[in-house]
Parts: sequence; C-alpha cells; structure tokens
Amino acid sequence: MTTLPASLSLLVYFISGAIVGSFLNVCILRLPGHQSIVKPRSKCCHCSKPIPWFYNIPILTWFWLKGKTACCRKRLPIRYPLVESVTGLLAIVVGVYVRTAPIAIFTLACLLLVAFFTDIDTMLIPDEITLGGIVAGCLFCFFYPELQRAQTPLMGMLRSLQNTCLAMGGLFGFASFAEFFLKKEAMGLGDVKLLGCIGAFCGWQTCCFSIFLGATFGTCFFIIAALVQRFKGKRTHLMHKMIPFGPFITVAALCDILMEPHFSEKYVSFILLEKMM
Repeated sequence: MTTLPASLSLLVYFISGAIVGSFLNVCILRLPGHQSIVKPRSKCCHCSKPIPWFYNIPILTWFWLKGKTACCRKRLPIRYPLVESVTGLLAIVVGVYVRTAPIAIFTLACLLLVAFFTDIDTMLIPDEITLGGIVAGCLFCFFYPELQRAQTPLMGMLRSLQNTCLAMGGLFGFASFAEFFLKKEAMGLGDVKLLGCIGAFCGWQTCCFSIFLGATFGTCFFIIAALVQRFKGKRTHLMHKMIPFGPFITVAALCDILMEPHFSEKYVSFILLEKMM
C-alpha cells in the first residue's frame, strides 16, 4: 500500500482542518443565538446578502478580498481566517502526533475551539457544544475505550459517564463554595458542563490538569492585564469585571490532549494517587 509523502500529508491535514474550521466559524457565529448551523446558507455579516461558494474558500478568500466583504466592501473579522488556520494546524498536530483515537481527539479540539470563542464573545458556552460533546464523548469511548484507560467498550462508556459526573459535580461544588464566600457568581454553569465534556472524552486526569493549568493561565492573564492598566494610568478595577474562565480551561485542555503521553498522566495521577480511585 502506497503512502503519501510527508509534505503532502501535512498539506492534506491542513486543508481538511481549514475546511472544518470554516464550519466552526458558522457554529461560533450562530450557536449563541440559537440559530440553525445548517440553513440558511452563509450570508454577509453586514448586509445579509448570500455569499457565493467561490467566496467561501477557507483562508484564501479573506486575503483575496483584502479582509473586506465582496458585496458591500465592509471589513471582515480577522477571526475567520484565524479559526480556519488554527483548525488546520490542530489537524496537523493530531494527524502527526496523536496515536490514541485521533478522530475523537480532533473532535474534542474542535469543540474546545468553538467554546473558546463563544465564551469570549458572549460569556456563554452553548449546550450544543457542552452537552452534545458529552454525548459524543461517551460514544467515542464505546468505540475507543482506551480513551478512558478501559479494556472493553462497555467499560469505556461507563467510565466516560462516571468521569463526566465527577468533573461536573466537583467543579459545581467548588463554584458553589466560592459563590457562598464571594457573595457573587464565581463560575458559570457553562464552565461546569465544559469540564464534563472534557471528562467524557479523556477522564478525570485531564479535567484536573485543565482546572489547575487553566487557573494558572487565568492568574497570569489577570496579573499582566493589571500591570498594563497601571502602566497606562487607568483606574478600572479588574475585580469588578466579568472575565470568562472557559477560554483558559480550553487552552489548558488542548495542551494536555495534544500531547502523548499526556501531561496529566505524568503529574495529576501522581498527585492524586490514581491507585486509590
């Protein structure tokens, strides 16, 4: 059986990922507003005129049109080619480095990417991503029980459900505890369901790692933002602003699932004594 040259394989991965990324852009735009991602066809975000297929080519169209719409010549967000490029790069990383159920890992990476941008835009993570991801994770673990370090399909699915409940229950308890002392909402339910989605695919180890590393990322962001504001002489207090935690969780989870062996297997399992579970 002949195989593609390495460079051609990378190109195929990237193009395939960019095409998926174009669909993810639709999800990011429509899901928070409870709109269908199937129809109507793509339309201009300014004048709502339908977009012909030849203006829907991932990445290339944005540069071809110089970042403006073809119909009304208004500015197109840079996020469109950014999401498509990132998804293409994710496809390369998964295709080259991931050996355990790569299609499942790529699916989770796409869900995390959508959650990242919708949480930034709207402070919400759609249920289609989180709850739908939980269902998808359970199904993937039936066909790929090694995702949950299980030996049989049924055990893989059962562990997926177990880890989903552990992740959601643990984070919900922590959020409720923090809300009691802070006297305000500390974390949204979208973050709880997002962690459940991660647990459904990859287990409690990745969930713990995502929380710890995500909190580290969030703390670093907070400190840097505070220093920048102080340097500019602004008096706005970041403590009074709502900052989404979902993007930090997604980045942390991506750092873990795209590496083999996972960081969580090296560190979290040791800290929490996996043998006791």
